[in-house]
Amino acid sequence: MIKSSKNRFGKNLYILFPGEYLAVKNESCVLVSVTNACIVVCLFETQKKIAAMGHFILPGAMGTEGIAVDEIARQGITDMEYIMGDIVKFGGNRKNLKATFFASLPEYSKDSSAEQMVRNNVRFLREYFSTEHIPIIKEAISKNTQKILFYCPSGRLHRMSVDAKKDYSEFLKRENEYMEKIIDEKEKQGKVILFD
Repeated sequence: MIKSSKNRFGKNLYILFPGEYLAVKNESCVLVSVTNACIVVCLFETQKKIAAMGHFILPGAMGTEGIAVDEIARQGITDMEYIMGDIVKFGGNRKNLKATFFASLPEYSKDSSAEQMVRNNVRFLREYFSTEHIPIIKEAISKNTQKILFYCPSGRLHRMSVDAKKDYSEFLKRENEYMEKIIDEKEKQGKVILFD
């Protein structure tokens, strides 16, 4: 994560990279991330003015049993619970949360497995928020890379399409490294070692 105080907004700017999350309470700031193949989740606690953003991906396809028993979904649940934990630390209540999430598929639009991965992330979030009784205000799934701006403490969101290869090549590089790490960890966990 990068924190900048010298920017056009005149307030703290937090740039989140893949695998990162941040919650802030009643702070005048902007949370920013770019979604390419990963999911960006924004949560807003309406009473305490707590804003949280997370950027993550599930390492594979979910089964049909639902997130409560799915091995792949455990990664997503863990990521979401880290974000929720910080909201609760700030005195937030899950009953006052509203969710928005963003997904994109521009760089991998011809790769059916990557497209399925994005669809699984979307499905996971829908099931997760339904289980937690958190209303989804908006879900924005695009064929374009999206830059997300989350203004705090108002909870206002703004998204725009950007040229990832031109303006966000470093971001794409970090996203690819993050995805490789997550998938590699999943494969290592799946291996069984027998001892005599």
